[in-house]
Amino acid sequence: MKRLLAVFLAAIMLLSTLAAVVSAGEVLMYQSFTYDDSFQLGDINDDGETNAQDSVFLKKNIIGDISEEDGYDFQIMDFDANGKTDSRDAYHIKALFAGLKTLADYGDEEQLYKFTIGGVSIKEFCIVLPADSTEDDNTYFAYLNFMKYIRELTDYTLPLCWGEASTDHAVYFNSIALDSEFGQELGIDGYKYNVIDGNLNIYGTYRGNGYAVFDILEEYLGFRFYRGNETFIYKTRFADIKEGTEVTKIPDINFRHARQSFGEYRSDNSEAGVDMWNGMNCHYFANKLNASEGGYSSYEK
Repeated sequence: MKRLLAVFLAAIMLLSTLAAVVSAGEVLMYQSFTYDDSFQLGDINDDGETNAQDSVFLKKNIIGDISEEDGYDFQIMDFDANGKTDSRDAYHIKALFAGLKTLADYGDEEQLYKFTIGGVSIKEFCIVLPADSTEDDNTYFAYLNFMKYIRELTDYTLPLCWGEASTDHAVYFNSIALDSEFGQELGIDGYKYNVIDGNLNIYGTYRGNGYAVFDILEEYLGFRFYRGNETFIYKTRFADIKEGTEVTKIPDINFRHARQSFGEYRSDNSEAGVDMWNGMNCHYFANKLNASEGGYSSYEK
């Protein structure tokens, strides 16, 4: 009886570990994306076309007569994707009316037109991992997700660098020893990130780097992670993680779990079954859950 109980408990702990461990092998091989198409560039009054009425709204916004507080999302008028509406956008909308430009010239079909870190285009960045890290480390898991989702938005694949950057700017993933002073502050799931001199620096011990990535994807890039492998992406013109950004997030509780139903899991090792399992794990990580039915797994990377 004791032996059966031991086997049962071991199985429960294995399920817990599978849901909590953050490793490179659990990155999705298949992802279902839903893209927000709620606005057309320039169509601030949402009547289905970009016309002279929209130009009037833009001019009123520029001179301060109306603002987003009046219920208008003026990123829709941000033709040059510089994070504001100004006289240059007024010129661009006139060029559109005159037939000198089309919406395609401004990338209206793109989900995210411009992404910068500290004002620098993401296409000038690489991702840097510690020289001694391996593909089983949380930093590598974080890199895979950051690279994958940025590529989904921008069609640009961030190159991977080990130890030091090969570009002028970089996203640095830092693995902090849990027994260090900084590691004790962050704990197992906490993370910190900042932007200094045009570089994005991310810090975590066991799961923090991976959780920080999903935080950034949601906070700045319009991602929403729902159930399993279902992901929604809001449309936006411009996203910038500003120079001087400083964020630290440490969970108030150790055990974070919400019961979810993901549909049928196939255990026959088929591609669909593997995808469903990976989709379940992505949901846990993206929503910063750290446990399953078996209990809290506090050590694994």
